[in-house]
Amino acid sequence: MTEIDADPHGMRAPGTGRMVVGSVIGALAAYVFTAVGTRSLGDVGFAPIGALWTWLFVVATVLLVPLEQFATREASRNRHVLMENRGIVVGLVAGACVLATGFVALTLDRFFDSNPVYVLQMAIMMIGYGILFVGRGVLAGQRRFTAVGNLLAAESLLRLLVAIGVILAGGKAVAVGWSMVTGPVTVAATRFWRPPPAPPSGPRTARPSRFLLAYASGTVASQILLAASPLAVGFLGGTAAMLSVVFVTFTLFRAPLTLIFSLQGRLLSMFVRLLDQGERARVRNFSAIVAVSGMGLMVAAFFVGRWLGPGLVRVLFREVDPAPVLAATVAAGMVAASAAQITGQVLVAQGATGRLANAWAVGLGVAVLALLGLRSAPDVAVGSAFLLGEFAALCMVGFSVIRSFRPPRSPAAEPSQIGSG
Repeated sequence: MTEIDADPHGMRAPGTGRMVVGSVIGALAAYVFTAVGTRSLGDVGFAPIGALWTWLFVVATVLLVPLEQFATREASRNRHVLMENRGIVVGLVAGACVLATGFVALTLDRFFDSNPVYVLQMAIMMIGYGILFVGRGVLAGQRRFTAVGNLLAAESLLRLLVAIGVILAGGKAVAVGWSMVTGPVTVAATRFWRPPPAPPSGPRTARPSRFLLAYASGTVASQILLAASPLAVGFLGGTAAMLSVVFVTFTLFRAPLTLIFSLQGRLLSMFVRLLDQGERARVRNFSAIVAVSGMGLMVAAFFVGRWLGPGLVRVLFREVDPAPVLAATVAAGMVAASAAQITGQVLVAQGATGRLANAWAVGLGVAVLALLGLRSAPDVAVGSAFLLGEFAALCMVGFSVIRSFRPPRSPAAEPSQIGSG
């Protein structure tokens, strides 16, 4: 077999289809949640929920996604992360909780109507999602993909149903915030804490703290690019209505990336096994195709987003009217981010999270320079900087993956190379 898809241990393993379906259902439920919220509360009324969701996404992706993938990497080799790495798990979840609640507390007046209840809601959410992310990582590593798919759907559907009930009862934004607390409860049904089904079959991750620190530093840069963009509008002087427009636009076009975040544990589990089996060429070819295809699709997404994006946002979210250039840049940037995220899973599988961090740091640097140099409205400036940063990150991730597969120089070749210099 020459294709990864043809490998029964690859993307055709049992439960993969359920995992994809669960991801789609979860993403659709999240969009319906946003649509119901904006239609019921209005742009200004929904702004605190948009800020709460945005910062939850930022902190979860920076600290909890690396933890999830660490759990996947360990569970792929039949290691029990909850027993062997309990201190790391508790420390990262606690750190995520402190970071998230600290931000809400410091920005109550700017983003959260000066209501301290949002601080409590964020604290409960971060603890709940910390448990959910670890559970999802363990399930993916143990190849319990059906359970992962069910969890992805159930978490979003429960949040949506509770939010609809709250809104029908006349609840305002702070009441809708409580619906966001309920989603992580669904992980309890998976019983992810059970011991691995077989003895350890591969090496444990060397220096887990270094692996996670490098990964987290990379996701800091990537998520400042991705999820903090709506917040950047506020800091640039944009109105609450403009913040809602940017948040909704980013949320809509984040669909491919949302699915990838949900499914990347599936990819990581596959890459770890293929690399452990010496299938380096297959992994290299797969990642090269994704990176090159992403660059081409990014151009197409720009024009499609400019043409159809504003109308699609208006239809789905009513009275939310993004500028065409905002829709175009966000659509293209999300495609670049999606390709970079998939390609970067190869570096995670190799344990080369330092290279991944360097790539995202370059992307963030490009975006910041672009933002400082642009002289346009806050929403357009943020969208353009986002696109440039994501494209730079994709180029750097692709380059890093190619470098990681270069054969080492043989000792015999070194003298002639030095002499020729």
